[in-house]
Amino acid sequence: MAPLEKSISISLYDFLKKKMFVASTISLVGTETFRLNPGLVKTYWDFDDGFLMTAIGLPKVLIPKQYAALDRMLQASKRWIDSAYSQLDPKESDAEWEGNFGSKFIRKMTEVLAESGVSREGQAVAMLPLIWAINSNAIPCAGWMIFEILKHPGLFQRLREEVSPFMTSESTGKTRFYIPNLVFNSPLLTSLYLETIRTCTSSSPTRRLMQDLEVDGYILKKDNHIMASSWIPAHSTIWDVPGHPANSFWPERFIEMPKMKPKDPEEKSADEIAMRPENFFPYGGGNVVCSGRFFAKQEIMTAVALLVMKFDFDFEGGWVTKDGKTSERGAKCNESLAGSGVLTRDRDMVVKMKRVR
Repeated sequence: MAPLEKSISISLYDFLKKKMFVASTISLVGTETFRLNPGLVKTYWDFDDGFLMTAIGLPKVLIPKQYAALDRMLQASKRWIDSAYSQLDPKESDAEWEGNFGSKFIRKMTEVLAESGVSREGQAVAMLPLIWAINSNAIPCAGWMIFEILKHPGLFQRLREEVSPFMTSESTGKTRFYIPNLVFNSPLLTSLYLETIRTCTSSSPTRRLMQDLEVDGYILKKDNHIMASSWIPAHSTIWDVPGHPANSFWPERFIEMPKMKPKDPEEKSADEIAMRPENFFPYGGGNVVCSGRFFAKQEIMTAVALLVMKFDFDFEGGWVTKDGKTSERGAKCNESLAGSGVLTRDRDMVVKMKRVR
């Protein structure tokens, strides 16, 4: 961590994804996994880069590097699980959190898996989706949010003023947020979060047809699969507002659109139409809607609030590509990963960062 009042130049998302991964993963699975696996941060992001290709089952011969990264992540998880069992203090077996297994949720999950006959190796495999779930969408989303905060003049200070009442600083130097108040009483931060998942999320819920279905004159046959793209309605003209078209990022969209009333009181407002579940479903829908969406929202909003409160940033328009070359163009979503969740960016933002708390 940078010392107080000292400015350092960083690639912002590269900094965020490393620090946020450590914080989120420790909260879930404890600190021991980082002691056992010193290169875990790099191992994880190598694994994440190839996750989509391995998840859809591309053969190993075509993507050996991606499978090698998956194997390294599995070995790291197995080392952690084996150590956690051997090191756990029985006095801490019911603690809300301890360093070996991390959260009580993980300890109870491993207990259930063990009682069901799942091996240690199987338990290590079962942990990977959980670690992936708390990091691989939340961290890119937080990254997009802080990018947009720094790109919009005055937004950073407005957010700092909004979230500061929910933060307390202790004599030890630690900063704490009362998360329920932060989440439920920060309209600008909430609007920024929703606008980010509207503009940067591409999910594709898939369903199997239980019977023939006619759609716009076409017959879709029973037992076939259909996919619905969240990207298409999220970028359609239903979100257009004078001066703020759907393809633009407007931080106040989810504050101002609900205030806009239709000319005909019998008609639905633009906000009511746009927010219908068939038009806005970044987390999927139905009985398989993302069950971690509430946790993710808290994780993302808290991370962004901490950055806003603890640091000053100076962005002078500098961008850098993934191979380290400077660029005049800002970051865009990597649409080649459409359907995979929050899309990654193709540029990083170069900033001067100064710790103020």
